[in-house]
Amino acid sequence: MSSYGAQEGVLESNTAFLIDNVDDEVSQSGGTRERRKVPPGQYDVQVQLVRPNVYTDKKGFKQQMLPLEISDGEYQGDWISLYLWLNNQDSADGKTRDGVSRSKVAMIAKALGITKMTDFHDIAGKFVSVKYGPNARGYNEILEVTPLGAMSAEPADTPKSGDDIPF
Repeated sequence: MSSYGAQEGVLESNTAFLIDNVDDEVSQSGGTRERRKVPPGQYDVQVQLVRPNVYTDKKGFKQQMLPLEISDGEYQGDWISLYLWLNNQDSADGKTRDGVSRSKVAMIAKALGITKMTDFHDIAGKFVSVKYGPNARGYNEILEVTPLGAMSAEPADTPKSGDDIPF
């Protein structure tokens, strides 16, 4: 059994990496930031393509990562990582481990207006808004997904009208 976070081999190998002028690239500042922990909040994100690496969690279940790239604000460019259990992994208690993963991906697809998903390409590159915060166990996760620009589920204050004529 692999240790927590261990990687299996990459499913597909793509070694293409084009740099037209190495000297120009070296002389540029790079603009990179170190990876930061994203705090709970509401974020507009772009769904990325699921990563090909397969990881083993601390209980031995295999999973892949679906990154959600934050598209604006202080955390622009950072990822909210959604770890998805792979299909057909049953635990000792008989529970299938992909149910939570399927429901999280389904929340994204539903917010995009997709009624049937056949491939991660169906959602990749598209934008949604996510509410990210602690679950019942205290771990941060995706709690709600809404279409980008949709109104919050929380009721807004009712504006007061200056017209008191009852019609």
